[in-house]
Amino acid sequence: MNIAEYHQKLNDAFRRNISATQLYGDIVKANVSNQRAFVEVASDGHRLQCGMSLPPGVDVSFKKGERLELYARYPPKIWRNGSVGLWVPWHDVTLAVSDENKLETQRQEALELLRSHKLLDKNKQHTLRTCRRILLITAEKSDACADFQDELRRGVPEVHWDVTVVDTLVQGQECYTSMQKAFAKVDANTVDVVVVTRGGGSPQDLAAFEDVRLASLIATCPVPVLTGIGHHRDESLCDAVAYRSFKTPTAVATHLVQRVRLLCEPVQRHLTYIHTCVARAVQQRRMRLEKLQAKVRRYVDAWPLARRLRVAEYMARVQQCVQASRAKRVLTCRLYTLEDNILVASKEKLDACENQRVRILIGDMVIEGVCRRQPSSS
Repeated sequence: MNIAEYHQKLNDAFRRNISATQLYGDIVKANVSNQRAFVEVASDGHRLQCGMSLPPGVDVSFKKGERLELYARYPPKIWRNGSVGLWVPWHDVTLAVSDENKLETQRQEALELLRSHKLLDKNKQHTLRTCRRILLITAEKSDACADFQDELRRGVPEVHWDVTVVDTLVQGQECYTSMQKAFAKVDANTVDVVVVTRGGGSPQDLAAFEDVRLASLIATCPVPVLTGIGHHRDESLCDAVAYRSFKTPTAVATHLVQRVRLLCEPVQRHLTYIHTCVARAVQQRRMRLEKLQAKVRRYVDAWPLARRLRVAEYMARVQQCVQASRAKRVLTCRLYTLEDNILVASKEKLDACENQRVRILIGDMVIEGVCRRQPSSS
């Protein structure tokens, strides 16, 4: 028995023992040419080749990973190359959209909806000038919150970051309601930037950030919104509408640190320039005074001894006059103070002090006498 006869015997056995059945699998590879398609599908590691004739005018694109469902109306057949496959009529073939394709389709529809309402680029139109006052929307006890604040403190220790943490849910059905309450606290007068962060997780955990309502909240926020959602994943709807998106919360903090450094560098350069100018001016004045002092010393040293003694005597007399004038001013101030205290005293206290002997001490001067009421001018 030759190979062809053996193949024919196997095909007869297939026809007798295998009935029509429903099959499905994921497309591994496909080749379409001359209105014919040859597709290889797989399920749990097992593969099967399928051939089909395409109707005229039908343009089909088979994508790797798509689910292919078919009704095996006819039994399998051993082809000439020794492989086993099915020949399936086109009307028995169904291309089922996978879950990933459904999510992608829904995402594209959501993006188109945001674009039609002019929300896709609305938050990007803000200008991020300063970023010291931060409203951090995240789970307060999460690693994302701790990593973000630690990176800020390490990046620019000399800057006082004004970070307000709003504890919110970052997954689940109640995530949008919690986020809505958090965004209601945003005030453009007290907040420079809003940061929305969350750590990594499964696609189901991060599905809350694919909500069109949450994306609309971010788009309409009155200040720039930075997002750091998940680890090394595709862009979510919230990332698409944000002012700028990052892969991790730490990356958001690093970006803010870099912006603050860029803002601080010109100020630091100006401060350094001012310090240098002041130090140079002080040094120049010091050198000029030293030269004048040396010049005066040389001039004085050239005087006769009698003249120098006379100048020294004049200087001593001037110093005494200055000290006497200072003491006179102090005494005058004390007398005025005493007079004010006497004038504001009550009549009862003056009556009590009448005919009493008083003793007043002013510095080293002692004044004693009897207190008498001054007759009125009337």
